[in-house]
Amino acid sequence: MELEHESCSNICLEDKMSVFQYTQRRQYGTPLKIPRKLDSFAARKLPYLLKEHEIPLGTTNKVFASQWLSDRQVVFGTKCNTLVVLDVNTGQQCRLPIIKSRTGRVFENCMFAQSLAFGGIHSIASNPSNTLLATGADNPDNVAIYKLPSFDPLYLGENCHNDWIFAISWLDDQFFVTGSRDSSIALWSTAETCFSKERNLSKSVHLSKRRSSSSRHRVQEREPSEEETSETHRSTSEDSAYSSTEDVSNHICLKDVARKYCQDKDKVRALQVNEFKKDLAVLTSNGYIYTIDIETFDQLEVEHLSYCQENVCIALSRDYSLYAVGSQSHVTFLDPHSMKTITSICSQERGSGVRSLSFREDIVTIGTGKGSIRFFDIRGGRYLPDRAKSKKEHVLKTGQGHLNRDDMYFEHFYGEQHENAAYTHCYDKSGTRLFVAGGPLPAGLSGNYAALWQ
Repeated sequence: MELEHESCSNICLEDKMSVFQYTQRRQYGTPLKIPRKLDSFAARKLPYLLKEHEIPLGTTNKVFASQWLSDRQVVFGTKCNTLVVLDVNTGQQCRLPIIKSRTGRVFENCMFAQSLAFGGIHSIASNPSNTLLATGADNPDNVAIYKLPSFDPLYLGENCHNDWIFAISWLDDQFFVTGSRDSSIALWSTAETCFSKERNLSKSVHLSKRRSSSSRHRVQEREPSEEETSETHRSTSEDSAYSSTEDVSNHICLKDVARKYCQDKDKVRALQVNEFKKDLAVLTSNGYIYTIDIETFDQLEVEHLSYCQENVCIALSRDYSLYAVGSQSHVTFLDPHSMKTITSICSQERGSGVRSLSFREDIVTIGTGKGSIRFFDIRGGRYLPDRAKSKKEHVLKTGQGHLNRDDMYFEHFYGEQHENAAYTHCYDKSGTRLFVAGGPLPAGLSGNYAALWQ
């Protein structure tokens, strides 16, 4: 089996290479120029070749987010606030120190403080130059920044959100945005200069559910109410449940540059940057998508999806200029220019929902709450068929993983079968290896699943 580029006068070795030669050179760490046709071939054919290699995680509870850092390193975060770097070649796992607040908010409601403590790490993102890693902190409504590749703790963004951070997205090498369950998004900067002073930036506004009359017109600004101000920037003079008596790092504290709130208290679940349009898509759990100008932080467009329950993930295909949004029952495709729905496909598992999405050339990879990984062919307009039974779809199933059989399990779930939801998945740079992780879908169950499919 051999793949070739179009003929040209100077053809390098990487332009004509068997799949066997390619995978062998990758194994020995030889730098490779990845041919486009090989990339496209792998995306279409590899789902049939992938084999599961489970990775034991002990009693770790539910992996929510993951990202490849290099050809051999994957970093992932869990519900139990564990940040782990995995070497896929050796299987070695290294737990990173979680950045803690020196001071924090004081919670009068102990139950509320306890619910925050079990929030976990829901998002991981590295900047374009792969020099900084943003993720959740010890307090799940804070954002932590690590230096790559050393993983030294650098910054802690705090005293902004008052609920779990669900999404993080970098706009460039120094600016990033966080989305929270408190219905707000916040802009942060790791630079010393203040972004709001350099640009005419709208700082504190509500995102409107009405489409802007002009895509570049500023939405009406307003000052935050006293209640919002006190809730957002509460005094940090006293210790809280998230204060650390032991200073584990010399990190720098960051303050948000700008913040916006969603109307009707919509939970922000996912963010996606479109570099070509210079905007940011903000997805809420009830099916609204707001687009934000990344230069001015102004609202541009808003669209309400037909399937508006449990919208938790969004992905962008730059090759096809296409958004995909996962909900409880469907995957919806949208045009990034108009934010209008093009088509929707059934997830085939309506009760469990779509938990993770990604594009790879012509293929959309879909991870579900029932432990299925499915592949939708954009060009063919259908799921990849099963080779043995063409009328059925090709499906990968997550393995056994680990289930903590604690008191909650024996009291409420004993004797029941629960697949491991694919909360997160990501391809390596070559597109030939797929990391999939998650755990049991019911909130009361504790357990984990992680595997490398290759």
